[in-house]
Amino acid sequence: MTMNKYEVVRRNYNSVNAELHNKYDPVKEFKDELEYFASQLPQGAKVLVIGGVASECNFLIEKGFEVTNVDVSSKMLTHIKHHSPETSLVEGSIHQFPTDRTFDGVLAVRSLIHIPLSDLDVVLNTIKRLLSPGGTFMSIYFTTNGSKPVEEEKSDELADNADVIYYRVLYPMEHLAWMYDNIFEKEPVASTGKDMDKEEYLALSVKK
Repeated sequence: MTMNKYEVVRRNYNSVNAELHNKYDPVKEFKDELEYFASQLPQGAKVLVIGGVASECNFLIEKGFEVTNVDVSSKMLTHIKHHSPETSLVEGSIHQFPTDRTFDGVLAVRSLIHIPLSDLDVVLNTIKRLLSPGGTFMSIYFTTNGSKPVEEEKSDELADNADVIYYRVLYPMEHLAWMYDNIFEKEPVASTGKDMDKEEYLALSVKK
């Protein structure tokens, strides 16, 4: 790839059509994980959602939380603006998110898979700094049965532009467990399953 991977992801999600929002609903796919995440937060918690969609934001708002969503894609943010107007929006990447703010919870459902492999440790450390003491971080990753992370680049059937590339990273469970142990210095609560496309995922929740 000649393009910066963050730019690749931005172009991809700025090109997706409405079918993305009709096909995928994280609240339905990961209901148990999201309910668990919400149960770990204090009343009126401030929550940062990374690369989320309107249904996630509304789920959290209905729980009484104050929600901010950060995304590199202006098109994804516009959709949230129209369908979850109470959500505060920040355009940009989490790896450059200012750490002068703190949150009681940080949620990343299938979004950190788009972080370049070499940057995941930087992003996880940023998230740790963004968490208030006792705050909860939950993320959902796609996994691989191999021994090393796998970077994938392919066309996106939900994109209006055939030239855009869908970029993601699949992680071995052991690799993520090692990273969390080193960065958060705590063993995360883990759950596994398959999403609506029958892809295996790993959900990790850890407190600061």
